Amino acid sequence: MGMAAIARRSGARVRGRRLAACVASVGMAAALVMPGGAPATPPTPVVTATQAGPLAAQLTSSTGTHWSWTFLNAASAVVGTSTLQNPLQAFPQAGDYTAIVDASDDDPMAIAPARAQTTFHVYNTPTASFTYTVLAGGSVQFTDTSTGEPTSWQWTFPGGTFSGRTPPAQAIPARTPPSSVTLTVANPAGSGVVSVPVVVNGPPTAALTITPNPVGANTPVTLNASASTDPNGDPLSYSWDLNGDRTYGDATGAVQTRTFTSPGTFRVGVRVTDPRGSSNEAVDFVTVLQDKPPVVSLSASPATPAVGANVTFTATASDPDGTIAAIDWDIDGDGQFDDGTGAVVTRSFSTSGSRIVSVRATDNVGVATIAFRTIEVTGSSQGQPGPVGAGGAPTSSASSKQLAMITPFPIVRIRGLIVRGSARLTLLSVKAPKGARVKVICHGGGCPKKKSVVLRVASGKSPVRVRSLERRLRKGAVVEVFVTAPGRIGKYTRFTIRANAAPARRDLCLRPGKSKPVACP
Repeated sequence: MGMAAIARRSGARVRGRRLAACVASVGMAAALVMPGGAPATPPTPVVTATQAGPLAAQLTSSTGTHWSWTFLNAASAVVGTSTLQNPLQAFPQAGDYTAIVDASDDDPMAIAPARAQTTFHVYNTPTASFTYTVLAGGSVQFTDTSTGEPTSWQWTFPGGTFSGRTPPAQAIPARTPPSSVTLTVANPAGSGVVSVPVVVNGPPTAALTITPNPVGANTPVTLNASASTDPNGDPLSYSWDLNGDRTYGDATGAVQTRTFTSPGTFRVGVRVTDPRGSSNEAVDFVTVLQDKPPVVSLSASPATPAVGANVTFTATASDPDGTIAAIDWDIDGDGQFDDGTGAVVTRSFSTSGSRIVSVRATDNVGVATIAFRTIEVTGSSQGQPGPVGAGGAPTSSASSKQLAMITPFPIVRIRGLIVRGSARLTLLSVKAPKGARVKVICHGGGCPKKKSVVLRVASGKSPVRVRSLERRLRKGAVVEVFVTAPGRIGKYTRFTIRANAAPARRDLCLRPGKSKPVACP
């Protein structure tokens, strides 16, 4: 074999050994990177999803250096993507979602990313709401109507709390303002709160007072239910049983007046009803005694006071079969005995004219007698003539040269008693100049058959008494007095009989030849 052949064979052997070494090295590397011959991938990441506020979730991936996230809704539609390791993802609405992440690292030999996924639920903030029903027994059943997928419920009632969606029926007090119930709902996205006033209609409470009680026969009794109350503050209607037959409807209104003519014990009742139909009743008994009324009279000093001067009024009262319990005064003629108490009171008047002053004496069983009389207040505190005011005389005698006043202007006086709801006049008099014509007309219960009386003043020195009307007159009767003189402005006075107060007085003027009263000039 020549040298050239030997050299070629030696080079071939060297190249063969190098190729074998190279193949062995590649095989070792492949064996290290891909055990069993599979492609290299990073470790599979652990994926978590946590609610992070309304319609948002925080996603995390435990491994990798590069990430590709895909978010799918329940219909497998893509709703978002991200390349962050831990994205904070917003979602269009509440519901179930799936997050898929492909994680890879920086290994140049890795040829496939690691994939992981998780399914989770996304919440929106819940809205709290509820309804309630008042049950027949007065308790209240509550029903949750909250939206937004709450997962917890907390109820707060006037009497305590309850955790859970459906609380047991609650006792809610009927009151004004109504009690409030609060519901707090929550889920992983947040919470919602609502407070609702719960109106529970409670029945009214009827209250009845009887004044006076006991009471004398033929003496007015006041039945008062105005202290009745409603827990909801609703207005009340009133229906009365006044004859004791236990049937309501005899009268309406909060206050009634009743008179019993004979002794005995009498049942009265009132039913109060609210606008929702709830009602309640109060019943009491009136004890009526056969009692004699008190005897009372009054005097004034001076009898004809001047404007601004003090007047001392004195009442003398006694009771034939009991004691005097109270003495009350009506000085201003408004029918209310609220101007003084006791046997002696002192008052003054700021204007001149005729006044009716009355005093009421009440005995120990509530029977009252009222004495009244006319007080004429003169024009000034110095005793000088002056303008006449509230008594009905003119304010200026020179207000019209063509229509002069009757001079001196007439004075009409009345005196008497109110006993058992009717008036007994003991004096009706007119003081007017000589020649004046006095006409008196009576209308109503107790008036004489001859309704009209005409008198002529014979002397201006003494008053003319209308004795035919000094008698007992019933409530509502009206006495009209016309005092006229030819060519002169005359005087008109009207008395209206009241049951529990002195007669109401009205003073006006009469133009010559006219019968219709008008305001004084």
